[in-house]
Amino acid sequence: MKSFYFLIIPLLFIVLPSCKKSDIQQPKDPREQFIGSWKATDSFTESNGTIVTQTYTFNIDLDLNSAEFILLDRFANLSLTDLSAKVSSNSFIITNTEASINNLQVDFEANGEINSQKLTYRYSMVGSGINREYTGSAVR
Repeated sequence: MKSFYFLIIPLLFIVLPSCKKSDIQQPKDPREQFIGSWKATDSFTESNGTIVTQTYTFNIDLDLNSAEFILLDRFANLSLTDLSAKVSSNSFIITNTEASINNLQVDFEANGEINSQKLTYRYSMVGSGINREYTGSAVR
């Protein structure tokens, strides 16, 4: 009888831990992966073929008024604060936003995606006398 207990007790230590209740994970907020301070480099090509590059820092925070949006502060090296971008999975999009560059009003649109700790993006500025398409990337 004692040998029976010596066999059962070790077996219980093996079987019981595997029978615990599975943890139900809450869906992670996809916006959280964008949050932080980013060092960016982006560029556009002028009509004469000259490539213009700029580097700058911008910040991303949660938009507390919406579960789908983030706020980009100083993105595209604009003096605008809090550009609102909609997040879906690992990408963001900014549509039909007005901005000012060199005292000119422009229509601003952007999209990008995050892969690991690198953010790649494209944005455009279109207005009277200006039509620029930028590409860039940023790291923390």
